[in-house]
Amino acid sequence: MKMTPHTKPGVLLFVTVLTYLLTLNHASAEVIAYEGLDYSAGSGNLLNASGGTGWTGGWSSFATDPFFNTIDSGSLSYTDNGAASLITSGNSATISSANTTSPNFERDLSSTLTPTDGSSLWISFLGRGSGGSSMGFTLVDGSTDLILFGNSQTNNVWGIRQISGGSGFNSTGVTMTDSVGTLGDTFMVVAKISFKSGADTVELFINPESLGGAEPTSGTSLGYATQELVNIASVSSVRVQVSTVQQKFSFDEIRIGNSYADVTPVPESSSTALLFASLVGLWILSKRFRKTDKHTV
Repeated sequence: MKMTPHTKPGVLLFVTVLTYLLTLNHASAEVIAYEGLDYSAGSGNLLNASGGTGWTGGWSSFATDPFFNTIDSGSLSYTDNGAASLITSGNSATISSANTTSPNFERDLSSTLTPTDGSSLWISFLGRGSGGSSMGFTLVDGSTDLILFGNSQTNNVWGIRQISGGSGFNSTGVTMTDSVGTLGDTFMVVAKISFKSGADTVELFINPESLGGAEPTSGTSLGYATQELVNIASVSSVRVQVSTVQQKFSFDEIRIGNSYADVTPVPESSSTALLFASLVGLWILSKRFRKTDKHTV
């Protein structure tokens, strides 16, 4: 559109904001890997399931009897303090130890992640736990377990446990469940790993107040923990796990990305549509004003 000295200010505003909106629509988050558990509901349906993006092969288990797993109808959900809800798809899953060896389920990434110093890796998932020991979500490198985001030993709280070369468990102070053995509330779990030349730093945020925008802090999350780790050379897969008998762990919406926005996507605000409609109205009024100017000359 050619602009002239007589172009109405409203037209300039319309063009400027419309250009911004079009750019915004192409700025959607990109993830390294995503698992929305879009599988048929039913018992045993997690084993060998191979959907999502950024993975190779399906979910596998090294348990003696891995069939204590269920794809549950419907997604888990989380809404932040500003009423923005995490984008979800498909269903969710529950694994249970019942009376068997720990039925841990693992999924390989399509490409092994080899982080560089100065970079960050973000991980998020929705989780519900029944408390107990060593339950949650683990990053793995080959046959080496790296970090557990969940609970550890006999505690009942969300936290960080470094498994390889570990130095204990750092708690967020957020309780998984009010009754050990019973699934608790759904929590939004977000982890950030900052890679450095020496020890890497991992931070864990439970229920961040705002999704999709600025990075959370210890003061803008329900719970927070941090830990210095031995240097992580690579990450090849992820694992969800329970340990002791009668434990349960439900999970959904696993995302791995390079930024907080990558792993906490939310729908575009309805205010965008309202703004666009207002600008269209402004454009129409501007055209009417120009016709009036012509008739008055």
